[in-house]
Amino acid sequence: MIEKVKYAMLCMARQCWEQGAAAQAMLECGDVPALLLLARDCVVRQRADGRLCDVENTPASVDPACCVEPVLAAGRILGDESYAEAARRNIDYLRHTAPRAEDGALYHMLGDEEIWADGLAMGPHVLMAAGYLDEGYRYYQAIRRRLLDPETGLFRHKWHEGRQCFTRPCFWGVGNGWALVGLMRMTKALMDAGDPRADALAADYRALADAMRPLQAENGLFHDMLDDEHTFYESETAEMFAYTLYNMVSWKKLDASYLADADRAREAVNRRLTPDGLLTGSAGSPLFETEGTSVEAQAHWIMMDTAARALGRP
Repeated sequence: MIEKVKYAMLCMARQCWEQGAAAQAMLECGDVPALLLLARDCVVRQRADGRLCDVENTPASVDPACCVEPVLAAGRILGDESYAEAARRNIDYLRHTAPRAEDGALYHMLGDEEIWADGLAMGPHVLMAAGYLDEGYRYYQAIRRRLLDPETGLFRHKWHEGRQCFTRPCFWGVGNGWALVGLMRMTKALMDAGDPRADALAADYRALADAMRPLQAENGLFHDMLDDEHTFYESETAEMFAYTLYNMVSWKKLDASYLADADRAREAVNRRLTPDGLLTGSAGSPLFETEGTSVEAQAHWIMMDTAARALGRP
């Protein structure tokens, strides 16, 4: 099935973050030939300002950072310093060029002042992994201050800095999934650096996972809007939930009691695969507002399945 999911993913049209997610999935599942080809085009399509994988003059400012980690990995495998240089240019864009608020929260799209929960998985850990630990941590904290709801422990989706209001105040499942993925990767980046703040980020991850656990339905899925049972059952949120739980347990940042919830989510998602490897029921491309399919959902299935099998889950 993993080959079918992969094939379906690679047959889909992809924007910059989707190319990065697909390449990351190939990195994590060990498909080196596919990783190298995907990373190559991230570099081929790099804009002059440093953003990787430009597709039709994308206004995305933060999203291209999804490509940095697989590009660096490809460069190490190939022994090609030009990949490291391409990644460095995108990192420099995040550090110096990308439009931002005064406290370091980057605006997600050019020409606007919105800060998105998605950005939690697309920028802070990249800076941390590149050695800019304080900058990455400040970026995370700046998003957290705006979007984390203290009453529910969940992240709202979009905040407009200029207007000082939420432009999408909902508790979007996939947005909180991106937050889980970002907190997981930030934790790992600081663990690898020997930075004691890894424990604080692991605690923030656990708090978000604990806020989501009661919202997991009996069928193992989450609603598209986590707190609204009138919205459809959505697949990618469950994948991100399971994927990150498996890894955090593997890294000894969570105890094994969380695995039952991860397994329920994984089993539910697996029931939604078609025989040809399409994952149904996700927030669908291109707007991610209605039920459908997406590259990122395919990619997160591969990463979830890889993490589960690494733990010996059937």
